[in-house]
Amino acid sequence: MNEKIEGSLSQGPKRDKELLKKNKNSIISKKSLNGAELAITTKKNKQFSPTIEGINAMAVTPQEIRNTKVRWIIPGAIAFDTNVMLFAEAGTGKTLSTTYLCWWMLDNKAKTGVKHVIYFDCDNGMITLSDRRLDRLISRKPAFKYICFGQDKNQNFPIQKLLEFLKRFDFSKKNKTYFKNSVIIIDSIRDILEKDMTDDTYIKAVMQVLKNLRNKFGCCIIFLNHMPKGTSTYSGAASFKNSIDTAYFVERISDITERHDIVYKFTTEKARTGGNELNLSIKIDEKGGFAVSVSSDGLERKEENPAQNTS
Repeated sequence: MNEKIEGSLSQGPKRDKELLKKNKNSIISKKSLNGAELAITTKKNKQFSPTIEGINAMAVTPQEIRNTKVRWIIPGAIAFDTNVMLFAEAGTGKTLSTTYLCWWMLDNKAKTGVKHVIYFDCDNGMITLSDRRLDRLISRKPAFKYICFGQDKNQNFPIQKLLEFLKRFDFSKKNKTYFKNSVIIIDSIRDILEKDMTDDTYIKAVMQVLKNLRNKFGCCIIFLNHMPKGTSTYSGAASFKNSIDTAYFVERISDITERHDIVYKFTTEKARTGGNELNLSIKIDEKGGFAVSVSSDGLERKEENPAQNTS
C-alpha cells in the first residue's frame, strides 16, 4: 500500500526527526531532506522504489495498452478522459455554442456516451441566461446541471476555489460511475484563477490539477478561454495549450445578428487526442423550438461504419 506525506522540512531538525521516527520503515529522498516536498513510499510496496524492480513495476505492458480503449464522444474529435480548451473572440457566443453542443451530446447519448453535463458558468449573469432562453435546454434534459455563479443563491461560493471543490468531491463508487460518463464545463478559465493567467509557472500547476481531475474522474473537462483583441490566439500562458489534449478555435460563421439559423465552426488548434474539425448548427423557430446538429469527418465515418467504433 502506498503512503504519501506531503509537506516541507523547513520547520527544522526536530520536525525532521519526528517524520523519520513516524515513518522509520520508509524511503525518504535526498531532495526531501534538503527541504523540498516530502514523499514517503513504504518499503512494503516496491512499485515506486528507485530500483530496476521499481522500473519494471511501473512500465506499461502491451496488454495494458490494448485494454485501454478510446471512449469517443464525437469520434476523432472529442473523447472522455481528456481536457479540451475552446477559445473565441469576445461576443461571438462561446457560452451559446458550448451549451448547445452539450445539449446535443446528451440528446445523442446512445452514440456519445454522455449521460451527465455539469456546467459551471462563472462569467454570465441570470439576465444573459434568460435572454438566451437556456431554460429551453435544461428543461428538456434533467441531466444537464447548469450552475450559474451570478445567481443569488450561489454568489457566496468562492469561484476561485472551484478546482479545490472538485478535488474534494466524494468519490464513492456511485459518483465514480456518474463522473466517468460526464462532461464538465468551466466557463471561463480566467474566472477561477487566483493569479495572473500569463504566469506560466502558476498556469502549469493549475493545468496539472485539471489533468489529475481528468485522470481521477475519467470524464471530459472542457474549459472556455478568451482571445486578446487584435490577436489570433488564446489568452494566457503557453501552458494552457501545452498541457491539454485538444484545443479548438470557435468561430461564428453566421451573422452575429442572426438568432434563428446559427452556425459555428470549431477549427483544430491542438490534436493530441482527437481534434477533427467540427461544425455546429443551431436552428431556432419563432415559438422557441430548436434543433441542433453536429458534423465532423469522424462522426460521419462512425455512422457509415459502426463496427469500427472503439468506444
